[in-house]
Amino acid sequence: KCGKDGSRVVIFPECSVSGYETEKEWINNFTSEMLRNAEEKIQAVCKEAGVYAIIGIPWFKGGKVYDAALVIDPNGEVIERYGKMYLAGEKWAVPGDHISLFKIDGIPATVIICHDERYPELTRIPVMMGARIIFYISSESSILKEYKIEPYRCQIVARAVENNVWVVQANAPA
Repeated sequence: KCGKDGSRVVIFPECSVSGYETEKEWINNFTSEMLRNAEEKIQAVCKEAGVYAIIGIPWFKGGKVYDAALVIDPNGEVIERYGKMYLAGEKWAVPGDHISLFKIDGIPATVIICHDERYPELTRIPVMMGARIIFYISSESSILKEYKIEPYRCQIVARAVENNVWVVQANAPA
């Protein structure tokens, strides 16, 4: 639907494929194969719709699990896998190992996940490398903790203002 309506990029919150949980045992509900099958289906939809997608998904690699953002291009190709660098209680994940930089229709962009927004260098460094858009995916609080939404919103607005870039946000509760 988004592709038909003219959207170029469709973004979804942190762990949107799996749901979000902090407990270590939670990840045992998933296998690498299950998540890879979901990823392949999303890749096919991106190709069919001709859109980019940025999706929150657990990512298994080298015996480790990351709280990750997957960036898929309109050809259905994965162009970035970013692991959340600053975990905020995810006992099932390990921190990511790189700062994100990729292109959307030739425009340099970056992606950060939830708690990452508190660390200015995760947006400043990609901006210094040319990024003009920050994609921010989050599942920062349950709907029962709406008091947390405004401070998070203020932080991501600060990242946009201090870097003079656009921010595109997808957040589960709001």
